[in-house]
Amino acid sequence: MKYYNKNNELIELNLELAKFHGGCSNIYQITQDIYFKKYFEYTQESARINLEIFQILKKLNHPHTNEIIDLLYDFDETTNLNTFNKPLPKKVAGYLYIFLKEENIDILQAPTEYILYNITELEKLCYILTELKIKIRDLKRENTIFHEDKIILIDLDSLKLSKQSYTDLVAYNQKILYSYLISLFLESKSYSWKYKTKISSLFESGDQYDNIASTLQKKLKNYKNVMEYIQK
Repeated sequence: MKYYNKNNELIELNLELAKFHGGCSNIYQITQDIYFKKYFEYTQESARINLEIFQILKKLNHPHTNEIIDLLYDFDETTNLNTFNKPLPKKVAGYLYIFLKEENIDILQAPTEYILYNITELEKLCYILTELKIKIRDLKRENTIFHEDKIILIDLDSLKLSKQSYTDLVAYNQKILYSYLISLFLESKSYSWKYKTKISSLFESGDQYDNIASTLQKKLKNYKNVMEYIQK
């Protein structure tokens, strides 16, 4: 199939059977490491990445987000955008990205050092995005890859620039991050419903100035992993 990239260059992709299926897109393997996320025709713009967010993520090149290579736009056989020098359509058809292999990690059993390192870095990323006035949305386990020593956020398509006040945006993004991190434990492989209260209490802090990582540091300092904390 033919597409235009963000630089208005013609790209041809040989799309065979989809490798994965999602709620908003199909995923195709292009090379060993490069995959193409192709949105369905009915996918709303709010669920599609836009050029502004792509450029921000590209510039950040953050180690805890997956690398998006290029945005692709639908090719119109009747209108050659290069010839007529017309602007690209607003709606992104999909994007090329680097595929990351999921490691077999049970976050409840992972070493405390792994947990503290990753939560610290994800908090820093949340702070950076907030400073850039980005509203964080759609953080969930399905949009997460445990890759080597890092927890990687993928499918950040729903990130959008926000007109909220800075104070409101800080509160909103912190709440989203807080709920997301708890959900990682609640959806881990060795999770049981009887652990829910203890996991939630792990994130509770009596100090309003504590960040999440420092709260966990205090509670997990004598435990090798979260499971040991839960069981004792």
